[in-house]
Amino acid sequence: MTPVSYERILSIQSLSEVPNPWKGFTMNRCIALALLVVLVSSSVNELHGVDVEQRSGLVGDRGSWSDTEKETARQWETNAETQA
Repeated sequence: MTPVSYERILSIQSLSEVPNPWKGFTMNRCIALALLVVLVSSSVNELHGVDVEQRSGLVGDRGSWSDTEKETARQWETNAETQA
């Protein structure tokens, strides 16, 4: 196989001469940014979920239990007393 010659596109001697916009962005900063994004997105998701539950009537204004949940709790208490 014959060697292929190439034409040098950039007139640099080493990669250290190339400007790097990410030079100050370390692994620790990347991890901190990722954690911040996760925290903010999960908080927004949680707030949105609470808002949807309140509008659908699953949770009262004060976060009280619905009648179905109260009845289920009474049944569990009754079963626990019967078995004891």
